[in-house]
Amino acid sequence: MDNLYNQNPITDEDIQILTMFSSQAGLAIENAILYRNLEEVHQRLKETQTFLVHQEKMAALGELSSTIAHEIRNPLVSIGGFARRLYRAIPDEAPEKRYTQTIIIEVSRLEKILSDLLDYTREEPLSFAEVDLREILEESFSQVSEKLDGGAIELRKQYSERIPKIMGDQQQLIQVFSNLFNNAYEAMKGKGTLSLRVLPIAKNGSTFVRIEVEDTGSGIDPENLHNIFNPFYSTKESGLGLGLPLVYKIVASHRGQIEVDNRPGEGVTFIITFPAAQQKEK
Repeated sequence: MDNLYNQNPITDEDIQILTMFSSQAGLAIENAILYRNLEEVHQRLKETQTFLVHQEKMAALGELSSTIAHEIRNPLVSIGGFARRLYRAIPDEAPEKRYTQTIIIEVSRLEKILSDLLDYTREEPLSFAEVDLREILEESFSQVSEKLDGGAIELRKQYSERIPKIMGDQQQLIQVFSNLFNNAYEAMKGKGTLSLRVLPIAKNGSTFVRIEVEDTGSGIDPENLHNIFNPFYSTKESGLGLGLPLVYKIVASHRGQIEVDNRPGEGVTFIITFPAAQQKEK
């Protein structure tokens, strides 16, 4: 259609052809938009399915673990109690004194493991209220400050000027970030940079708060990445592997999301997103 250049008049046939092309173009654009929307819906369905499968598996493991922990705890308390009585009764020079002390130490270690296990499986009612994330994060830092101050850890904090409050259980949220800060310290082996960034973001017409906890450790082996939120999975020599699963569980109970930006050899960033509390009209 070069009528602009050859000055030929536009005929009815030209108009029909243009109309046909424009209809086809409009249909192609509409199909492209529908396809993109379908892909987004499909991705959200996959994420929801993955989340539900994970939650179902966690619930089953939690119920089993709780039963086992309760069955073991009672005899373990008896063993520890009698071992302590024996320790006090045995003379200091007797070789049995040292053996009894070993029993007490190992029983205490098992009691700590069972306590962590029961903390993970216990379904306590949540006490939701509007909470200030800055206060929660600072309290979380204070709980691990002895470790952070004792090592060569550089701490970088970046708070946005206006951070919306969220609805949450303050004590459980403190547990989330204390775990993440402690993990970062262990990943860096006492030396490195721990960065915290907190900012509001907009998504799908709603306001969320994004918290990033970044360390400069060695990162996570890509082969292990898909297991880090599974209970009892740990690459550490000690511990039960319940720290990150507990973080995941609490974040999910707050309608939040957690993502991992893993950079093997460079570090890890845990990214948590919470919906902002609805602002009351003034």
